[in-house]
Amino acid sequence: MSRIHRSIRKRAHKIDVDQVANAAEDYIDAFKLYKNDLKGLKGLCTELRIKAMVKKIDSFEKEVVKMENKIAVLLERRALEAVKLDEELQYNLTMVEDRLGRDDFKDFLG
Repeated sequence: MSRIHRSIRKRAHKIDVDQVANAAEDYIDAFKLYKNDLKGLKGLCTELRIKAMVKKIDSFEKEVVKMENKIAVLLERRALEAVKLDEELQYNLTMVEDRLGRDDFKDFLG
């Protein structure tokens, strides 16, 4: 994987992806209306290429939603595991305190 230049990375973090994708779809619609007037204009990205880029953005959006859902599930599992750990730790500390007594227990905790 190649490294992204700082200026491109900086711009990518500032850009509103939804706004750009919507503008591209609007461009495609407008281009269809004026297609005959724009014949012979050199250097334009083709309609197919723009559609493909919008489709790619949409597929990344779907992937982001899946990942966000997966992250939410993982965060919940993580929290449940922390609850279990907290219960076990409290139980152990209670047992250690009973065994050592208050003074030694304070030393035990540091």
